[in-house]
Amino acid sequence: MFFYIVARNTPKGSTYFKPKKSGGLEVTSWKDFYFYLFMNIPMYIALAVLAWKLSPSGVKLLTAETMYIMWIGLVVLFAVQVHSIWRVNKENLTHGVADIEKYEFKQVAILDLSYFVTFGSELAVVSMLPLFFLETFEGLSAVQAGMLASGFAFMNLVARPTGGWFSDKFGRRKSLMILVGGLAIGYMVLSQVTGAWAIPLAVIATMCCSFFVQAGEGAVFAIVPLVKRRMTGQILWNGRRIW
Repeated sequence: MFFYIVARNTPKGSTYFKPKKSGGLEVTSWKDFYFYLFMNIPMYIALAVLAWKLSPSGVKLLTAETMYIMWIGLVVLFAVQVHSIWRVNKENLTHGVADIEKYEFKQVAILDLSYFVTFGSELAVVSMLPLFFLETFEGLSAVQAGMLASGFAFMNLVARPTGGWFSDKFGRRKSLMILVGGLAIGYMVLSQVTGAWAIPLAVIATMCCSFFVQAGEGAVFAIVPLVKRRMTGQILWNGRRIW
């Protein structure tokens, strides 16, 4: 309630650009329209594969009938989303838009991939890191393993705003490329961690990797206003609003 009363959509004196229509992201060409639809497909494929893995062919948590119902539901949901995207973009695609309003959807696609590499990998690592420490280092309790793994998330306090500062200071594209490169090196180092490592060294490697992961997240946030100012609050990840 406090946040609702006190927070504002934009800083004082700035204009809030409300999207003309909701339900999908605006695109400015037929090529981008089809590209937008294509970018949504992997999400539905992933959900379909997940349903299959939970079926009798996998871990047997769902019946085959339930799996088929879920698949049909995904097809219907995709059709509804396609219709919604078309409804939002019908006017733009049939009548065209002014040159000043045009932008290339590939910028959003690059943002999607950057979001996947940074935020997505963080979620994946955080979900399995305590178990990794528990199974890799003998003598650790579950509580101790969780506390050691918490260093990865702890870096959020400084890394994410630092990534935004890097982006402002050194440029969006250069900063993101450097941070994603550091992220890749960090994950490569973590892949070499074994029980022979000293625990403090493994924790330091984890936190260094986390810095690049979460600084990369800050750099991703910094890119969003540059895609199209009027849609800053509507940029989507595979068709889903991210903020």
